[in-house]
Amino acid sequence: MSIAADGPSAGAAQRSFVDESGLRLDFDGAFVVAIMPAAGGFAFALGDGTVRLVLADGTPGPVAQAHDGAVLAAVGLTDGTVISAGDDGRVVRVAPDGVVRVLLEARGKWPTALAATPDGAVIGAAFGKTLVTLDGTGSERVRLALPASVEALAFDPRGKRLAAAHYGGVSLLIPTIAGQTPKTLKWKGNHVAVTWSPDGAFVVTGMQENALHGWRVADGMDFQMGGYARKVRAFSWLHNGRWLATGGAPVIPMWPFVSKDGPMGKRAETVGNANAPFAVLAAHPAEDIVAGGTEDGLLQLGRLGAPKPADLDPEGPAPISALAWSPDGWTLAFGREDGSAGLVFMPRG
Repeated sequence: MSIAADGPSAGAAQRSFVDESGLRLDFDGAFVVAIMPAAGGFAFALGDGTVRLVLADGTPGPVAQAHDGAVLAAVGLTDGTVISAGDDGRVVRVAPDGVVRVLLEARGKWPTALAATPDGAVIGAAFGKTLVTLDGTGSERVRLALPASVEALAFDPRGKRLAAAHYGGVSLLIPTIAGQTPKTLKWKGNHVAVTWSPDGAFVVTGMQENALHGWRVADGMDFQMGGYARKVRAFSWLHNGRWLATGGAPVIPMWPFVSKDGPMGKRAETVGNANAPFAVLAAHPAEDIVAGGTEDGLLQLGRLGAPKPADLDPEGPAPISALAWSPDGWTLAFGREDGSAGLVFMPRG
């Protein structure tokens, strides 16, 4: 990995906010799969199978060879640990010091989804139609076959229920009880992403058909949100849980969840303005701000109610593939499909 405090030395017109108030990183062409706050900096999970710690000032930290092959998915825990799944069929725990512990090994199988509770007490992993949950030590709690290949997993805010998105809807289960029959929230079509509202009242999915679908969990009442240019795989809840920012369009639709009916009968607000759809989102931990990265590589900040977004880095050289804020909200980390990355330091005062 290399670090540069400044960007290219061409004209000032080519410089960006990243060049003026940040630093650039380069992971030697390794696709940046996910970024997570960790140990005074950020953990970058990469397509070369490594998980690499970068401190807040850009200093490289431990490098863990987590997988023999690419990292396919990774999630961060509150203690700085990373749980990752790779195309070697393994689910591993990577400690902040870089020590790797194998939790699950399914040779010859391809993990299709991964999730964990913030404390890592329960972990969910899917291998096609097979869903497995583990406790924090890697002991298996639940193994069951779902009706279709699992595309995404998400725990509810209390970690008591797990949502699995697949063709035909979402299966809800208790991740610590074996032998159960999951509850199904049905809707035709393929569901490729899933999220819970922060109060646990709603489940929302992104669909193959360039739309969102949602359910009120208490009674199963459902709703549809359309008009997207792409499949919606990116979600991020604003800090107060009242707005859901969504990708899949050249603006960022923000759906209101301010009543018991959620967005039903309401219109979305929008932030952001780009030439290509937003593919990755990260809401600020304390402000009504969302960072977005587009398919053509633009990095942008939008604030709810503000007239214009702020461009942090212009289009190129490759699509933005991962974003994460530091817990204090003063640093934004980003990564691209070509292994280029960076840290952006927000102005204070």
